[in-house]
Amino acid sequence: MSGNLPHVSVVMPTRNRVALLERCLQKLLAQDMPAEELEIIVVDDGSTDETSARVCGIAAQSRVAIRLIKGEGRGPAVARNIGWRAAKAPIILFTDDDCEPSSSWARVLSGFLKAQPAYGGAGGEIRRLRDFWPARFTDDVECMNHPGEESDVYYLVSANAGYRRSELEMVGGFSEVFPCAAGEDPELSHRVRARGGKLAKVTGAVVLHNHPTSIGGVYQMHFRYGRGEALQQGGCGARGGVKMLVREWRESVAKYRRRTDLPISSRAVFCFLNFVRCFALYRGFVYESGRKNSSRGVKNKKMTIKQAAKGILRRLRLYHPTPPVYIHPPTQLENCFDALVQLGFRPKCMVDVGANHGNWTRNALRYFPDLQVVMVEPQDWLRADVEDLLQSNSRVHWVTAGASNQEGTLSLTIRERDDSSNFLLSAEDAAAQGFRQLDVPVTTVKALVEKFCLPVPDVIKIDAEGLDLKVLEGCGLLLGATDLFFVEASLLPNAKDNAFVEVVNFMSRRGYALFDVTDLNRSPNCGALSLMELAFVREESRLRSQVRW
Repeated sequence: MSGNLPHVSVVMPTRNRVALLERCLQKLLAQDMPAEELEIIVVDDGSTDETSARVCGIAAQSRVAIRLIKGEGRGPAVARNIGWRAAKAPIILFTDDDCEPSSSWARVLSGFLKAQPAYGGAGGEIRRLRDFWPARFTDDVECMNHPGEESDVYYLVSANAGYRRSELEMVGGFSEVFPCAAGEDPELSHRVRARGGKLAKVTGAVVLHNHPTSIGGVYQMHFRYGRGEALQQGGCGARGGVKMLVREWRESVAKYRRRTDLPISSRAVFCFLNFVRCFALYRGFVYESGRKNSSRGVKNKKMTIKQAAKGILRRLRLYHPTPPVYIHPPTQLENCFDALVQLGFRPKCMVDVGANHGNWTRNALRYFPDLQVVMVEPQDWLRADVEDLLQSNSRVHWVTAGASNQEGTLSLTIRERDDSSNFLLSAEDAAAQGFRQLDVPVTTVKALVEKFCLPVPDVIKIDAEGLDLKVLEGCGLLLGATDLFFVEASLLPNAKDNAFVEVVNFMSRRGYALFDVTDLNRSPNCGALSLMELAFVREESRLRSQVRW
């Protein structure tokens, strides 16, 4: 090989899968591009088998440069960071040791990034290597695909992805809090998109992947995905417990009943595998949330598989314990929704300001399925998390914007936790604290109602990270007409615009009374109560007059 630097570096983490790794390396050595333009970096993340010896043996006989780097045994995210930081090429391609890239993969994927400087990353098609029922199911639920349009992907799956080295340097690479292969690739993509980077799908850059071939394989894959989701959401239990699990599975049953393109046998098998998938996601989420709570010193009662199974059967009305067994106690918000239903409240229209991952809206739709909803969220890359809602429910709409008391543009400060991004910091303060800012459009609730020709919303929920009172001011005459407001209020000593007393007084002056407290958040530093979500109803509302002890 010549002394010139390679054009493309392929980074691949591995651990104790030497047979799969050898097949992947053979496919990479068969790429249809000049050998001197390619380098392969294998990061051995603590293998105890013959990985090192086999890789060195293959490297000794290869015209393509193959480098073996010892990892730290901390998971694929850390291993990929070690790999791309050691790479010499300006374009970094990622794949996994259980993949088999096509002969044109590196050329097509890197060629797109060279020809399209506007894109920070791209990914190709991921197909199943073997044709088993669980592998077909994996393709059917599209968990190994890059979601979004061809020219605007929400996130890239790292089994078949490429980034410019400069893009990885700007965002710092993969987050190293993810201990297993789940969650780290969408989290990286979200940060790339947050700073204005674009992602795309590339036709012709194909990778064959060893999808699960057994029920246990499906469970293990989605258990990891559940752990990754918990880490992305801060381990806050946002999956919604057994109720959410059962809702997801019921939706899948309804979906497969409508799938006339599949034979009945396929629909039955896929429906069962989707139950395994939903259960594994939930178990993984609970497991990782428990680990995070334990590390914070929070007591967490560990849930057994038997308890979880009983909870699922109870929600399906197939198990009636005496006395009742509660695996996931109702949240404060769920208690509020239960009370509203008992009081005969039947809302038809809702505006969700600060929709984030859509969990609040999903909760509301479970209790009030006929709701027409407008979700308002300035972080466009989070739309991927509600795409299923938007596709399946024509009454749910997404608006990429912030909200305040007037229309215009504001600078959004992007924080590590996407539920903490806000419009409060100046450009100087954000730069001093090391945060990026992104200019986004800002609207008012009144303008949104007019734009979508909505009736007066029955419910307006506001989680605006400190701008809550300004968003309320932007409601105009809806204050006094809307039945129910949910507003975040702060108890922190430095709170200004959304201090608890200010929020309560503001609503009281406009004829609203406090109805419920639907969420409590405590400081991770000292455990003191810091944030509350308050529910307000009109003072003359029948919801208020019907409440009795």
